[in-house]
Amino acid sequence: MKYMLEIKQVVRCSLLVLISVSAVLLGSFFVTGDCADALYPLTAAADTTDTVKTNDSEQNYDSNRDKPVIEISGVDNLVSNSETIKPIITYLDESFVSGRTEISLVGANLGKVDVSYNREFSPKGSYIVLQNIEQDDVYTLTVKVTDGNGRSEIVSKDFSVNRSGSTFSCENCGEISGKTVINVNDIIVNEYCVDKLESYDITLFKNSLTLKLVEGKDFEVNIIGDKTSGFRYDYTLFAENFEDDADYAVRIHSIGKKSDYNESTANVSESQYNLEFSIDKIPPEINILTDFKSETTYYEISKFVLFTVTDNSDSISFVSVTVDGQETARWDKGEENQGGHFPEDNVFSFFIGGNTLEPHNVAI
Repeated sequence: MKYMLEIKQVVRCSLLVLISVSAVLLGSFFVTGDCADALYPLTAAADTTDTVKTNDSEQNYDSNRDKPVIEISGVDNLVSNSETIKPIITYLDESFVSGRTEISLVGANLGKVDVSYNREFSPKGSYIVLQNIEQDDVYTLTVKVTDGNGRSEIVSKDFSVNRSGSTFSCENCGEISGKTVINVNDIIVNEYCVDKLESYDITLFKNSLTLKLVEGKDFEVNIIGDKTSGFRYDYTLFAENFEDDADYAVRIHSIGKKSDYNESTANVSESQYNLEFSIDKIPPEINILTDFKSETTYYEISKFVLFTVTDNSDSISFVSVTVDGQETARWDKGEENQGGHFPEDNVFSFFIGGNTLEPHNVAI
């Protein structure tokens, strides 16, 4: 006879244990512990002359209630500029289970980076040393650990690797870089450097104009850090600089010091960050060339519709036609879709099936 134990934690230090056979509940009882984190064995036995104990009727209850403890070291400063940079991950847990560790390293400019590391295990944790990070960038290292009781803990650390000058990051630039958008908010660019910069300047290219931005009027700078941790310059470019419809290019140029771990390299470095995007607040204009009006009945087997699309900035990326909630035609610039190639004259056409008494809902 096989008995099953189902453990329910009701309150701290107390357990409700259910005993069942073939999904039929036979009884229950409470177990009150001493609140110590430990592994408690629980066994169910048949209350008959053929008392049995099987693997199916034995369970262990792990009373550990704490999440894993994770620490990232080796990159404690804002800027790391040594020849060898190997982050260290240490974590401890009473319910440690090997293999339940997720490590992610993402560069602001490089994207996701493959992670290689050496690991040493202990009875209650692990010690991980990542391989040397060779490329300069601003990184986010994220570690997730899940213990034997299913509890997870996530720890992240941001740091910059600077061996050849400054590195840059921009949290919201990915949403606009190389794109045409309706508007932008303040643009915040972070520059990480070993020592204080000797100089910095920001140039804005607006269509054919070249504008030298003025600190305090067009942008502001916040500096944090010290000679021990390195420095971070936070440039905030005000949204008022980008109010007009135009093609924009932003260039941040700075002069600072390189890492001093290699005396053979020049001590002075020039760094530059570039961002390009366009502002276009005027939507494209659609002109129907054939007889095609709303709330009109056409006594035809099918309806042929011809239309053009124009845009003031000539930045149309795709045109889509939806009939009764289904996309029936689409044209993407540079690609061939069900509508064919994107026409050079921006003249498009599609058919609507007839022989129905139901009205059609068409969206272009």
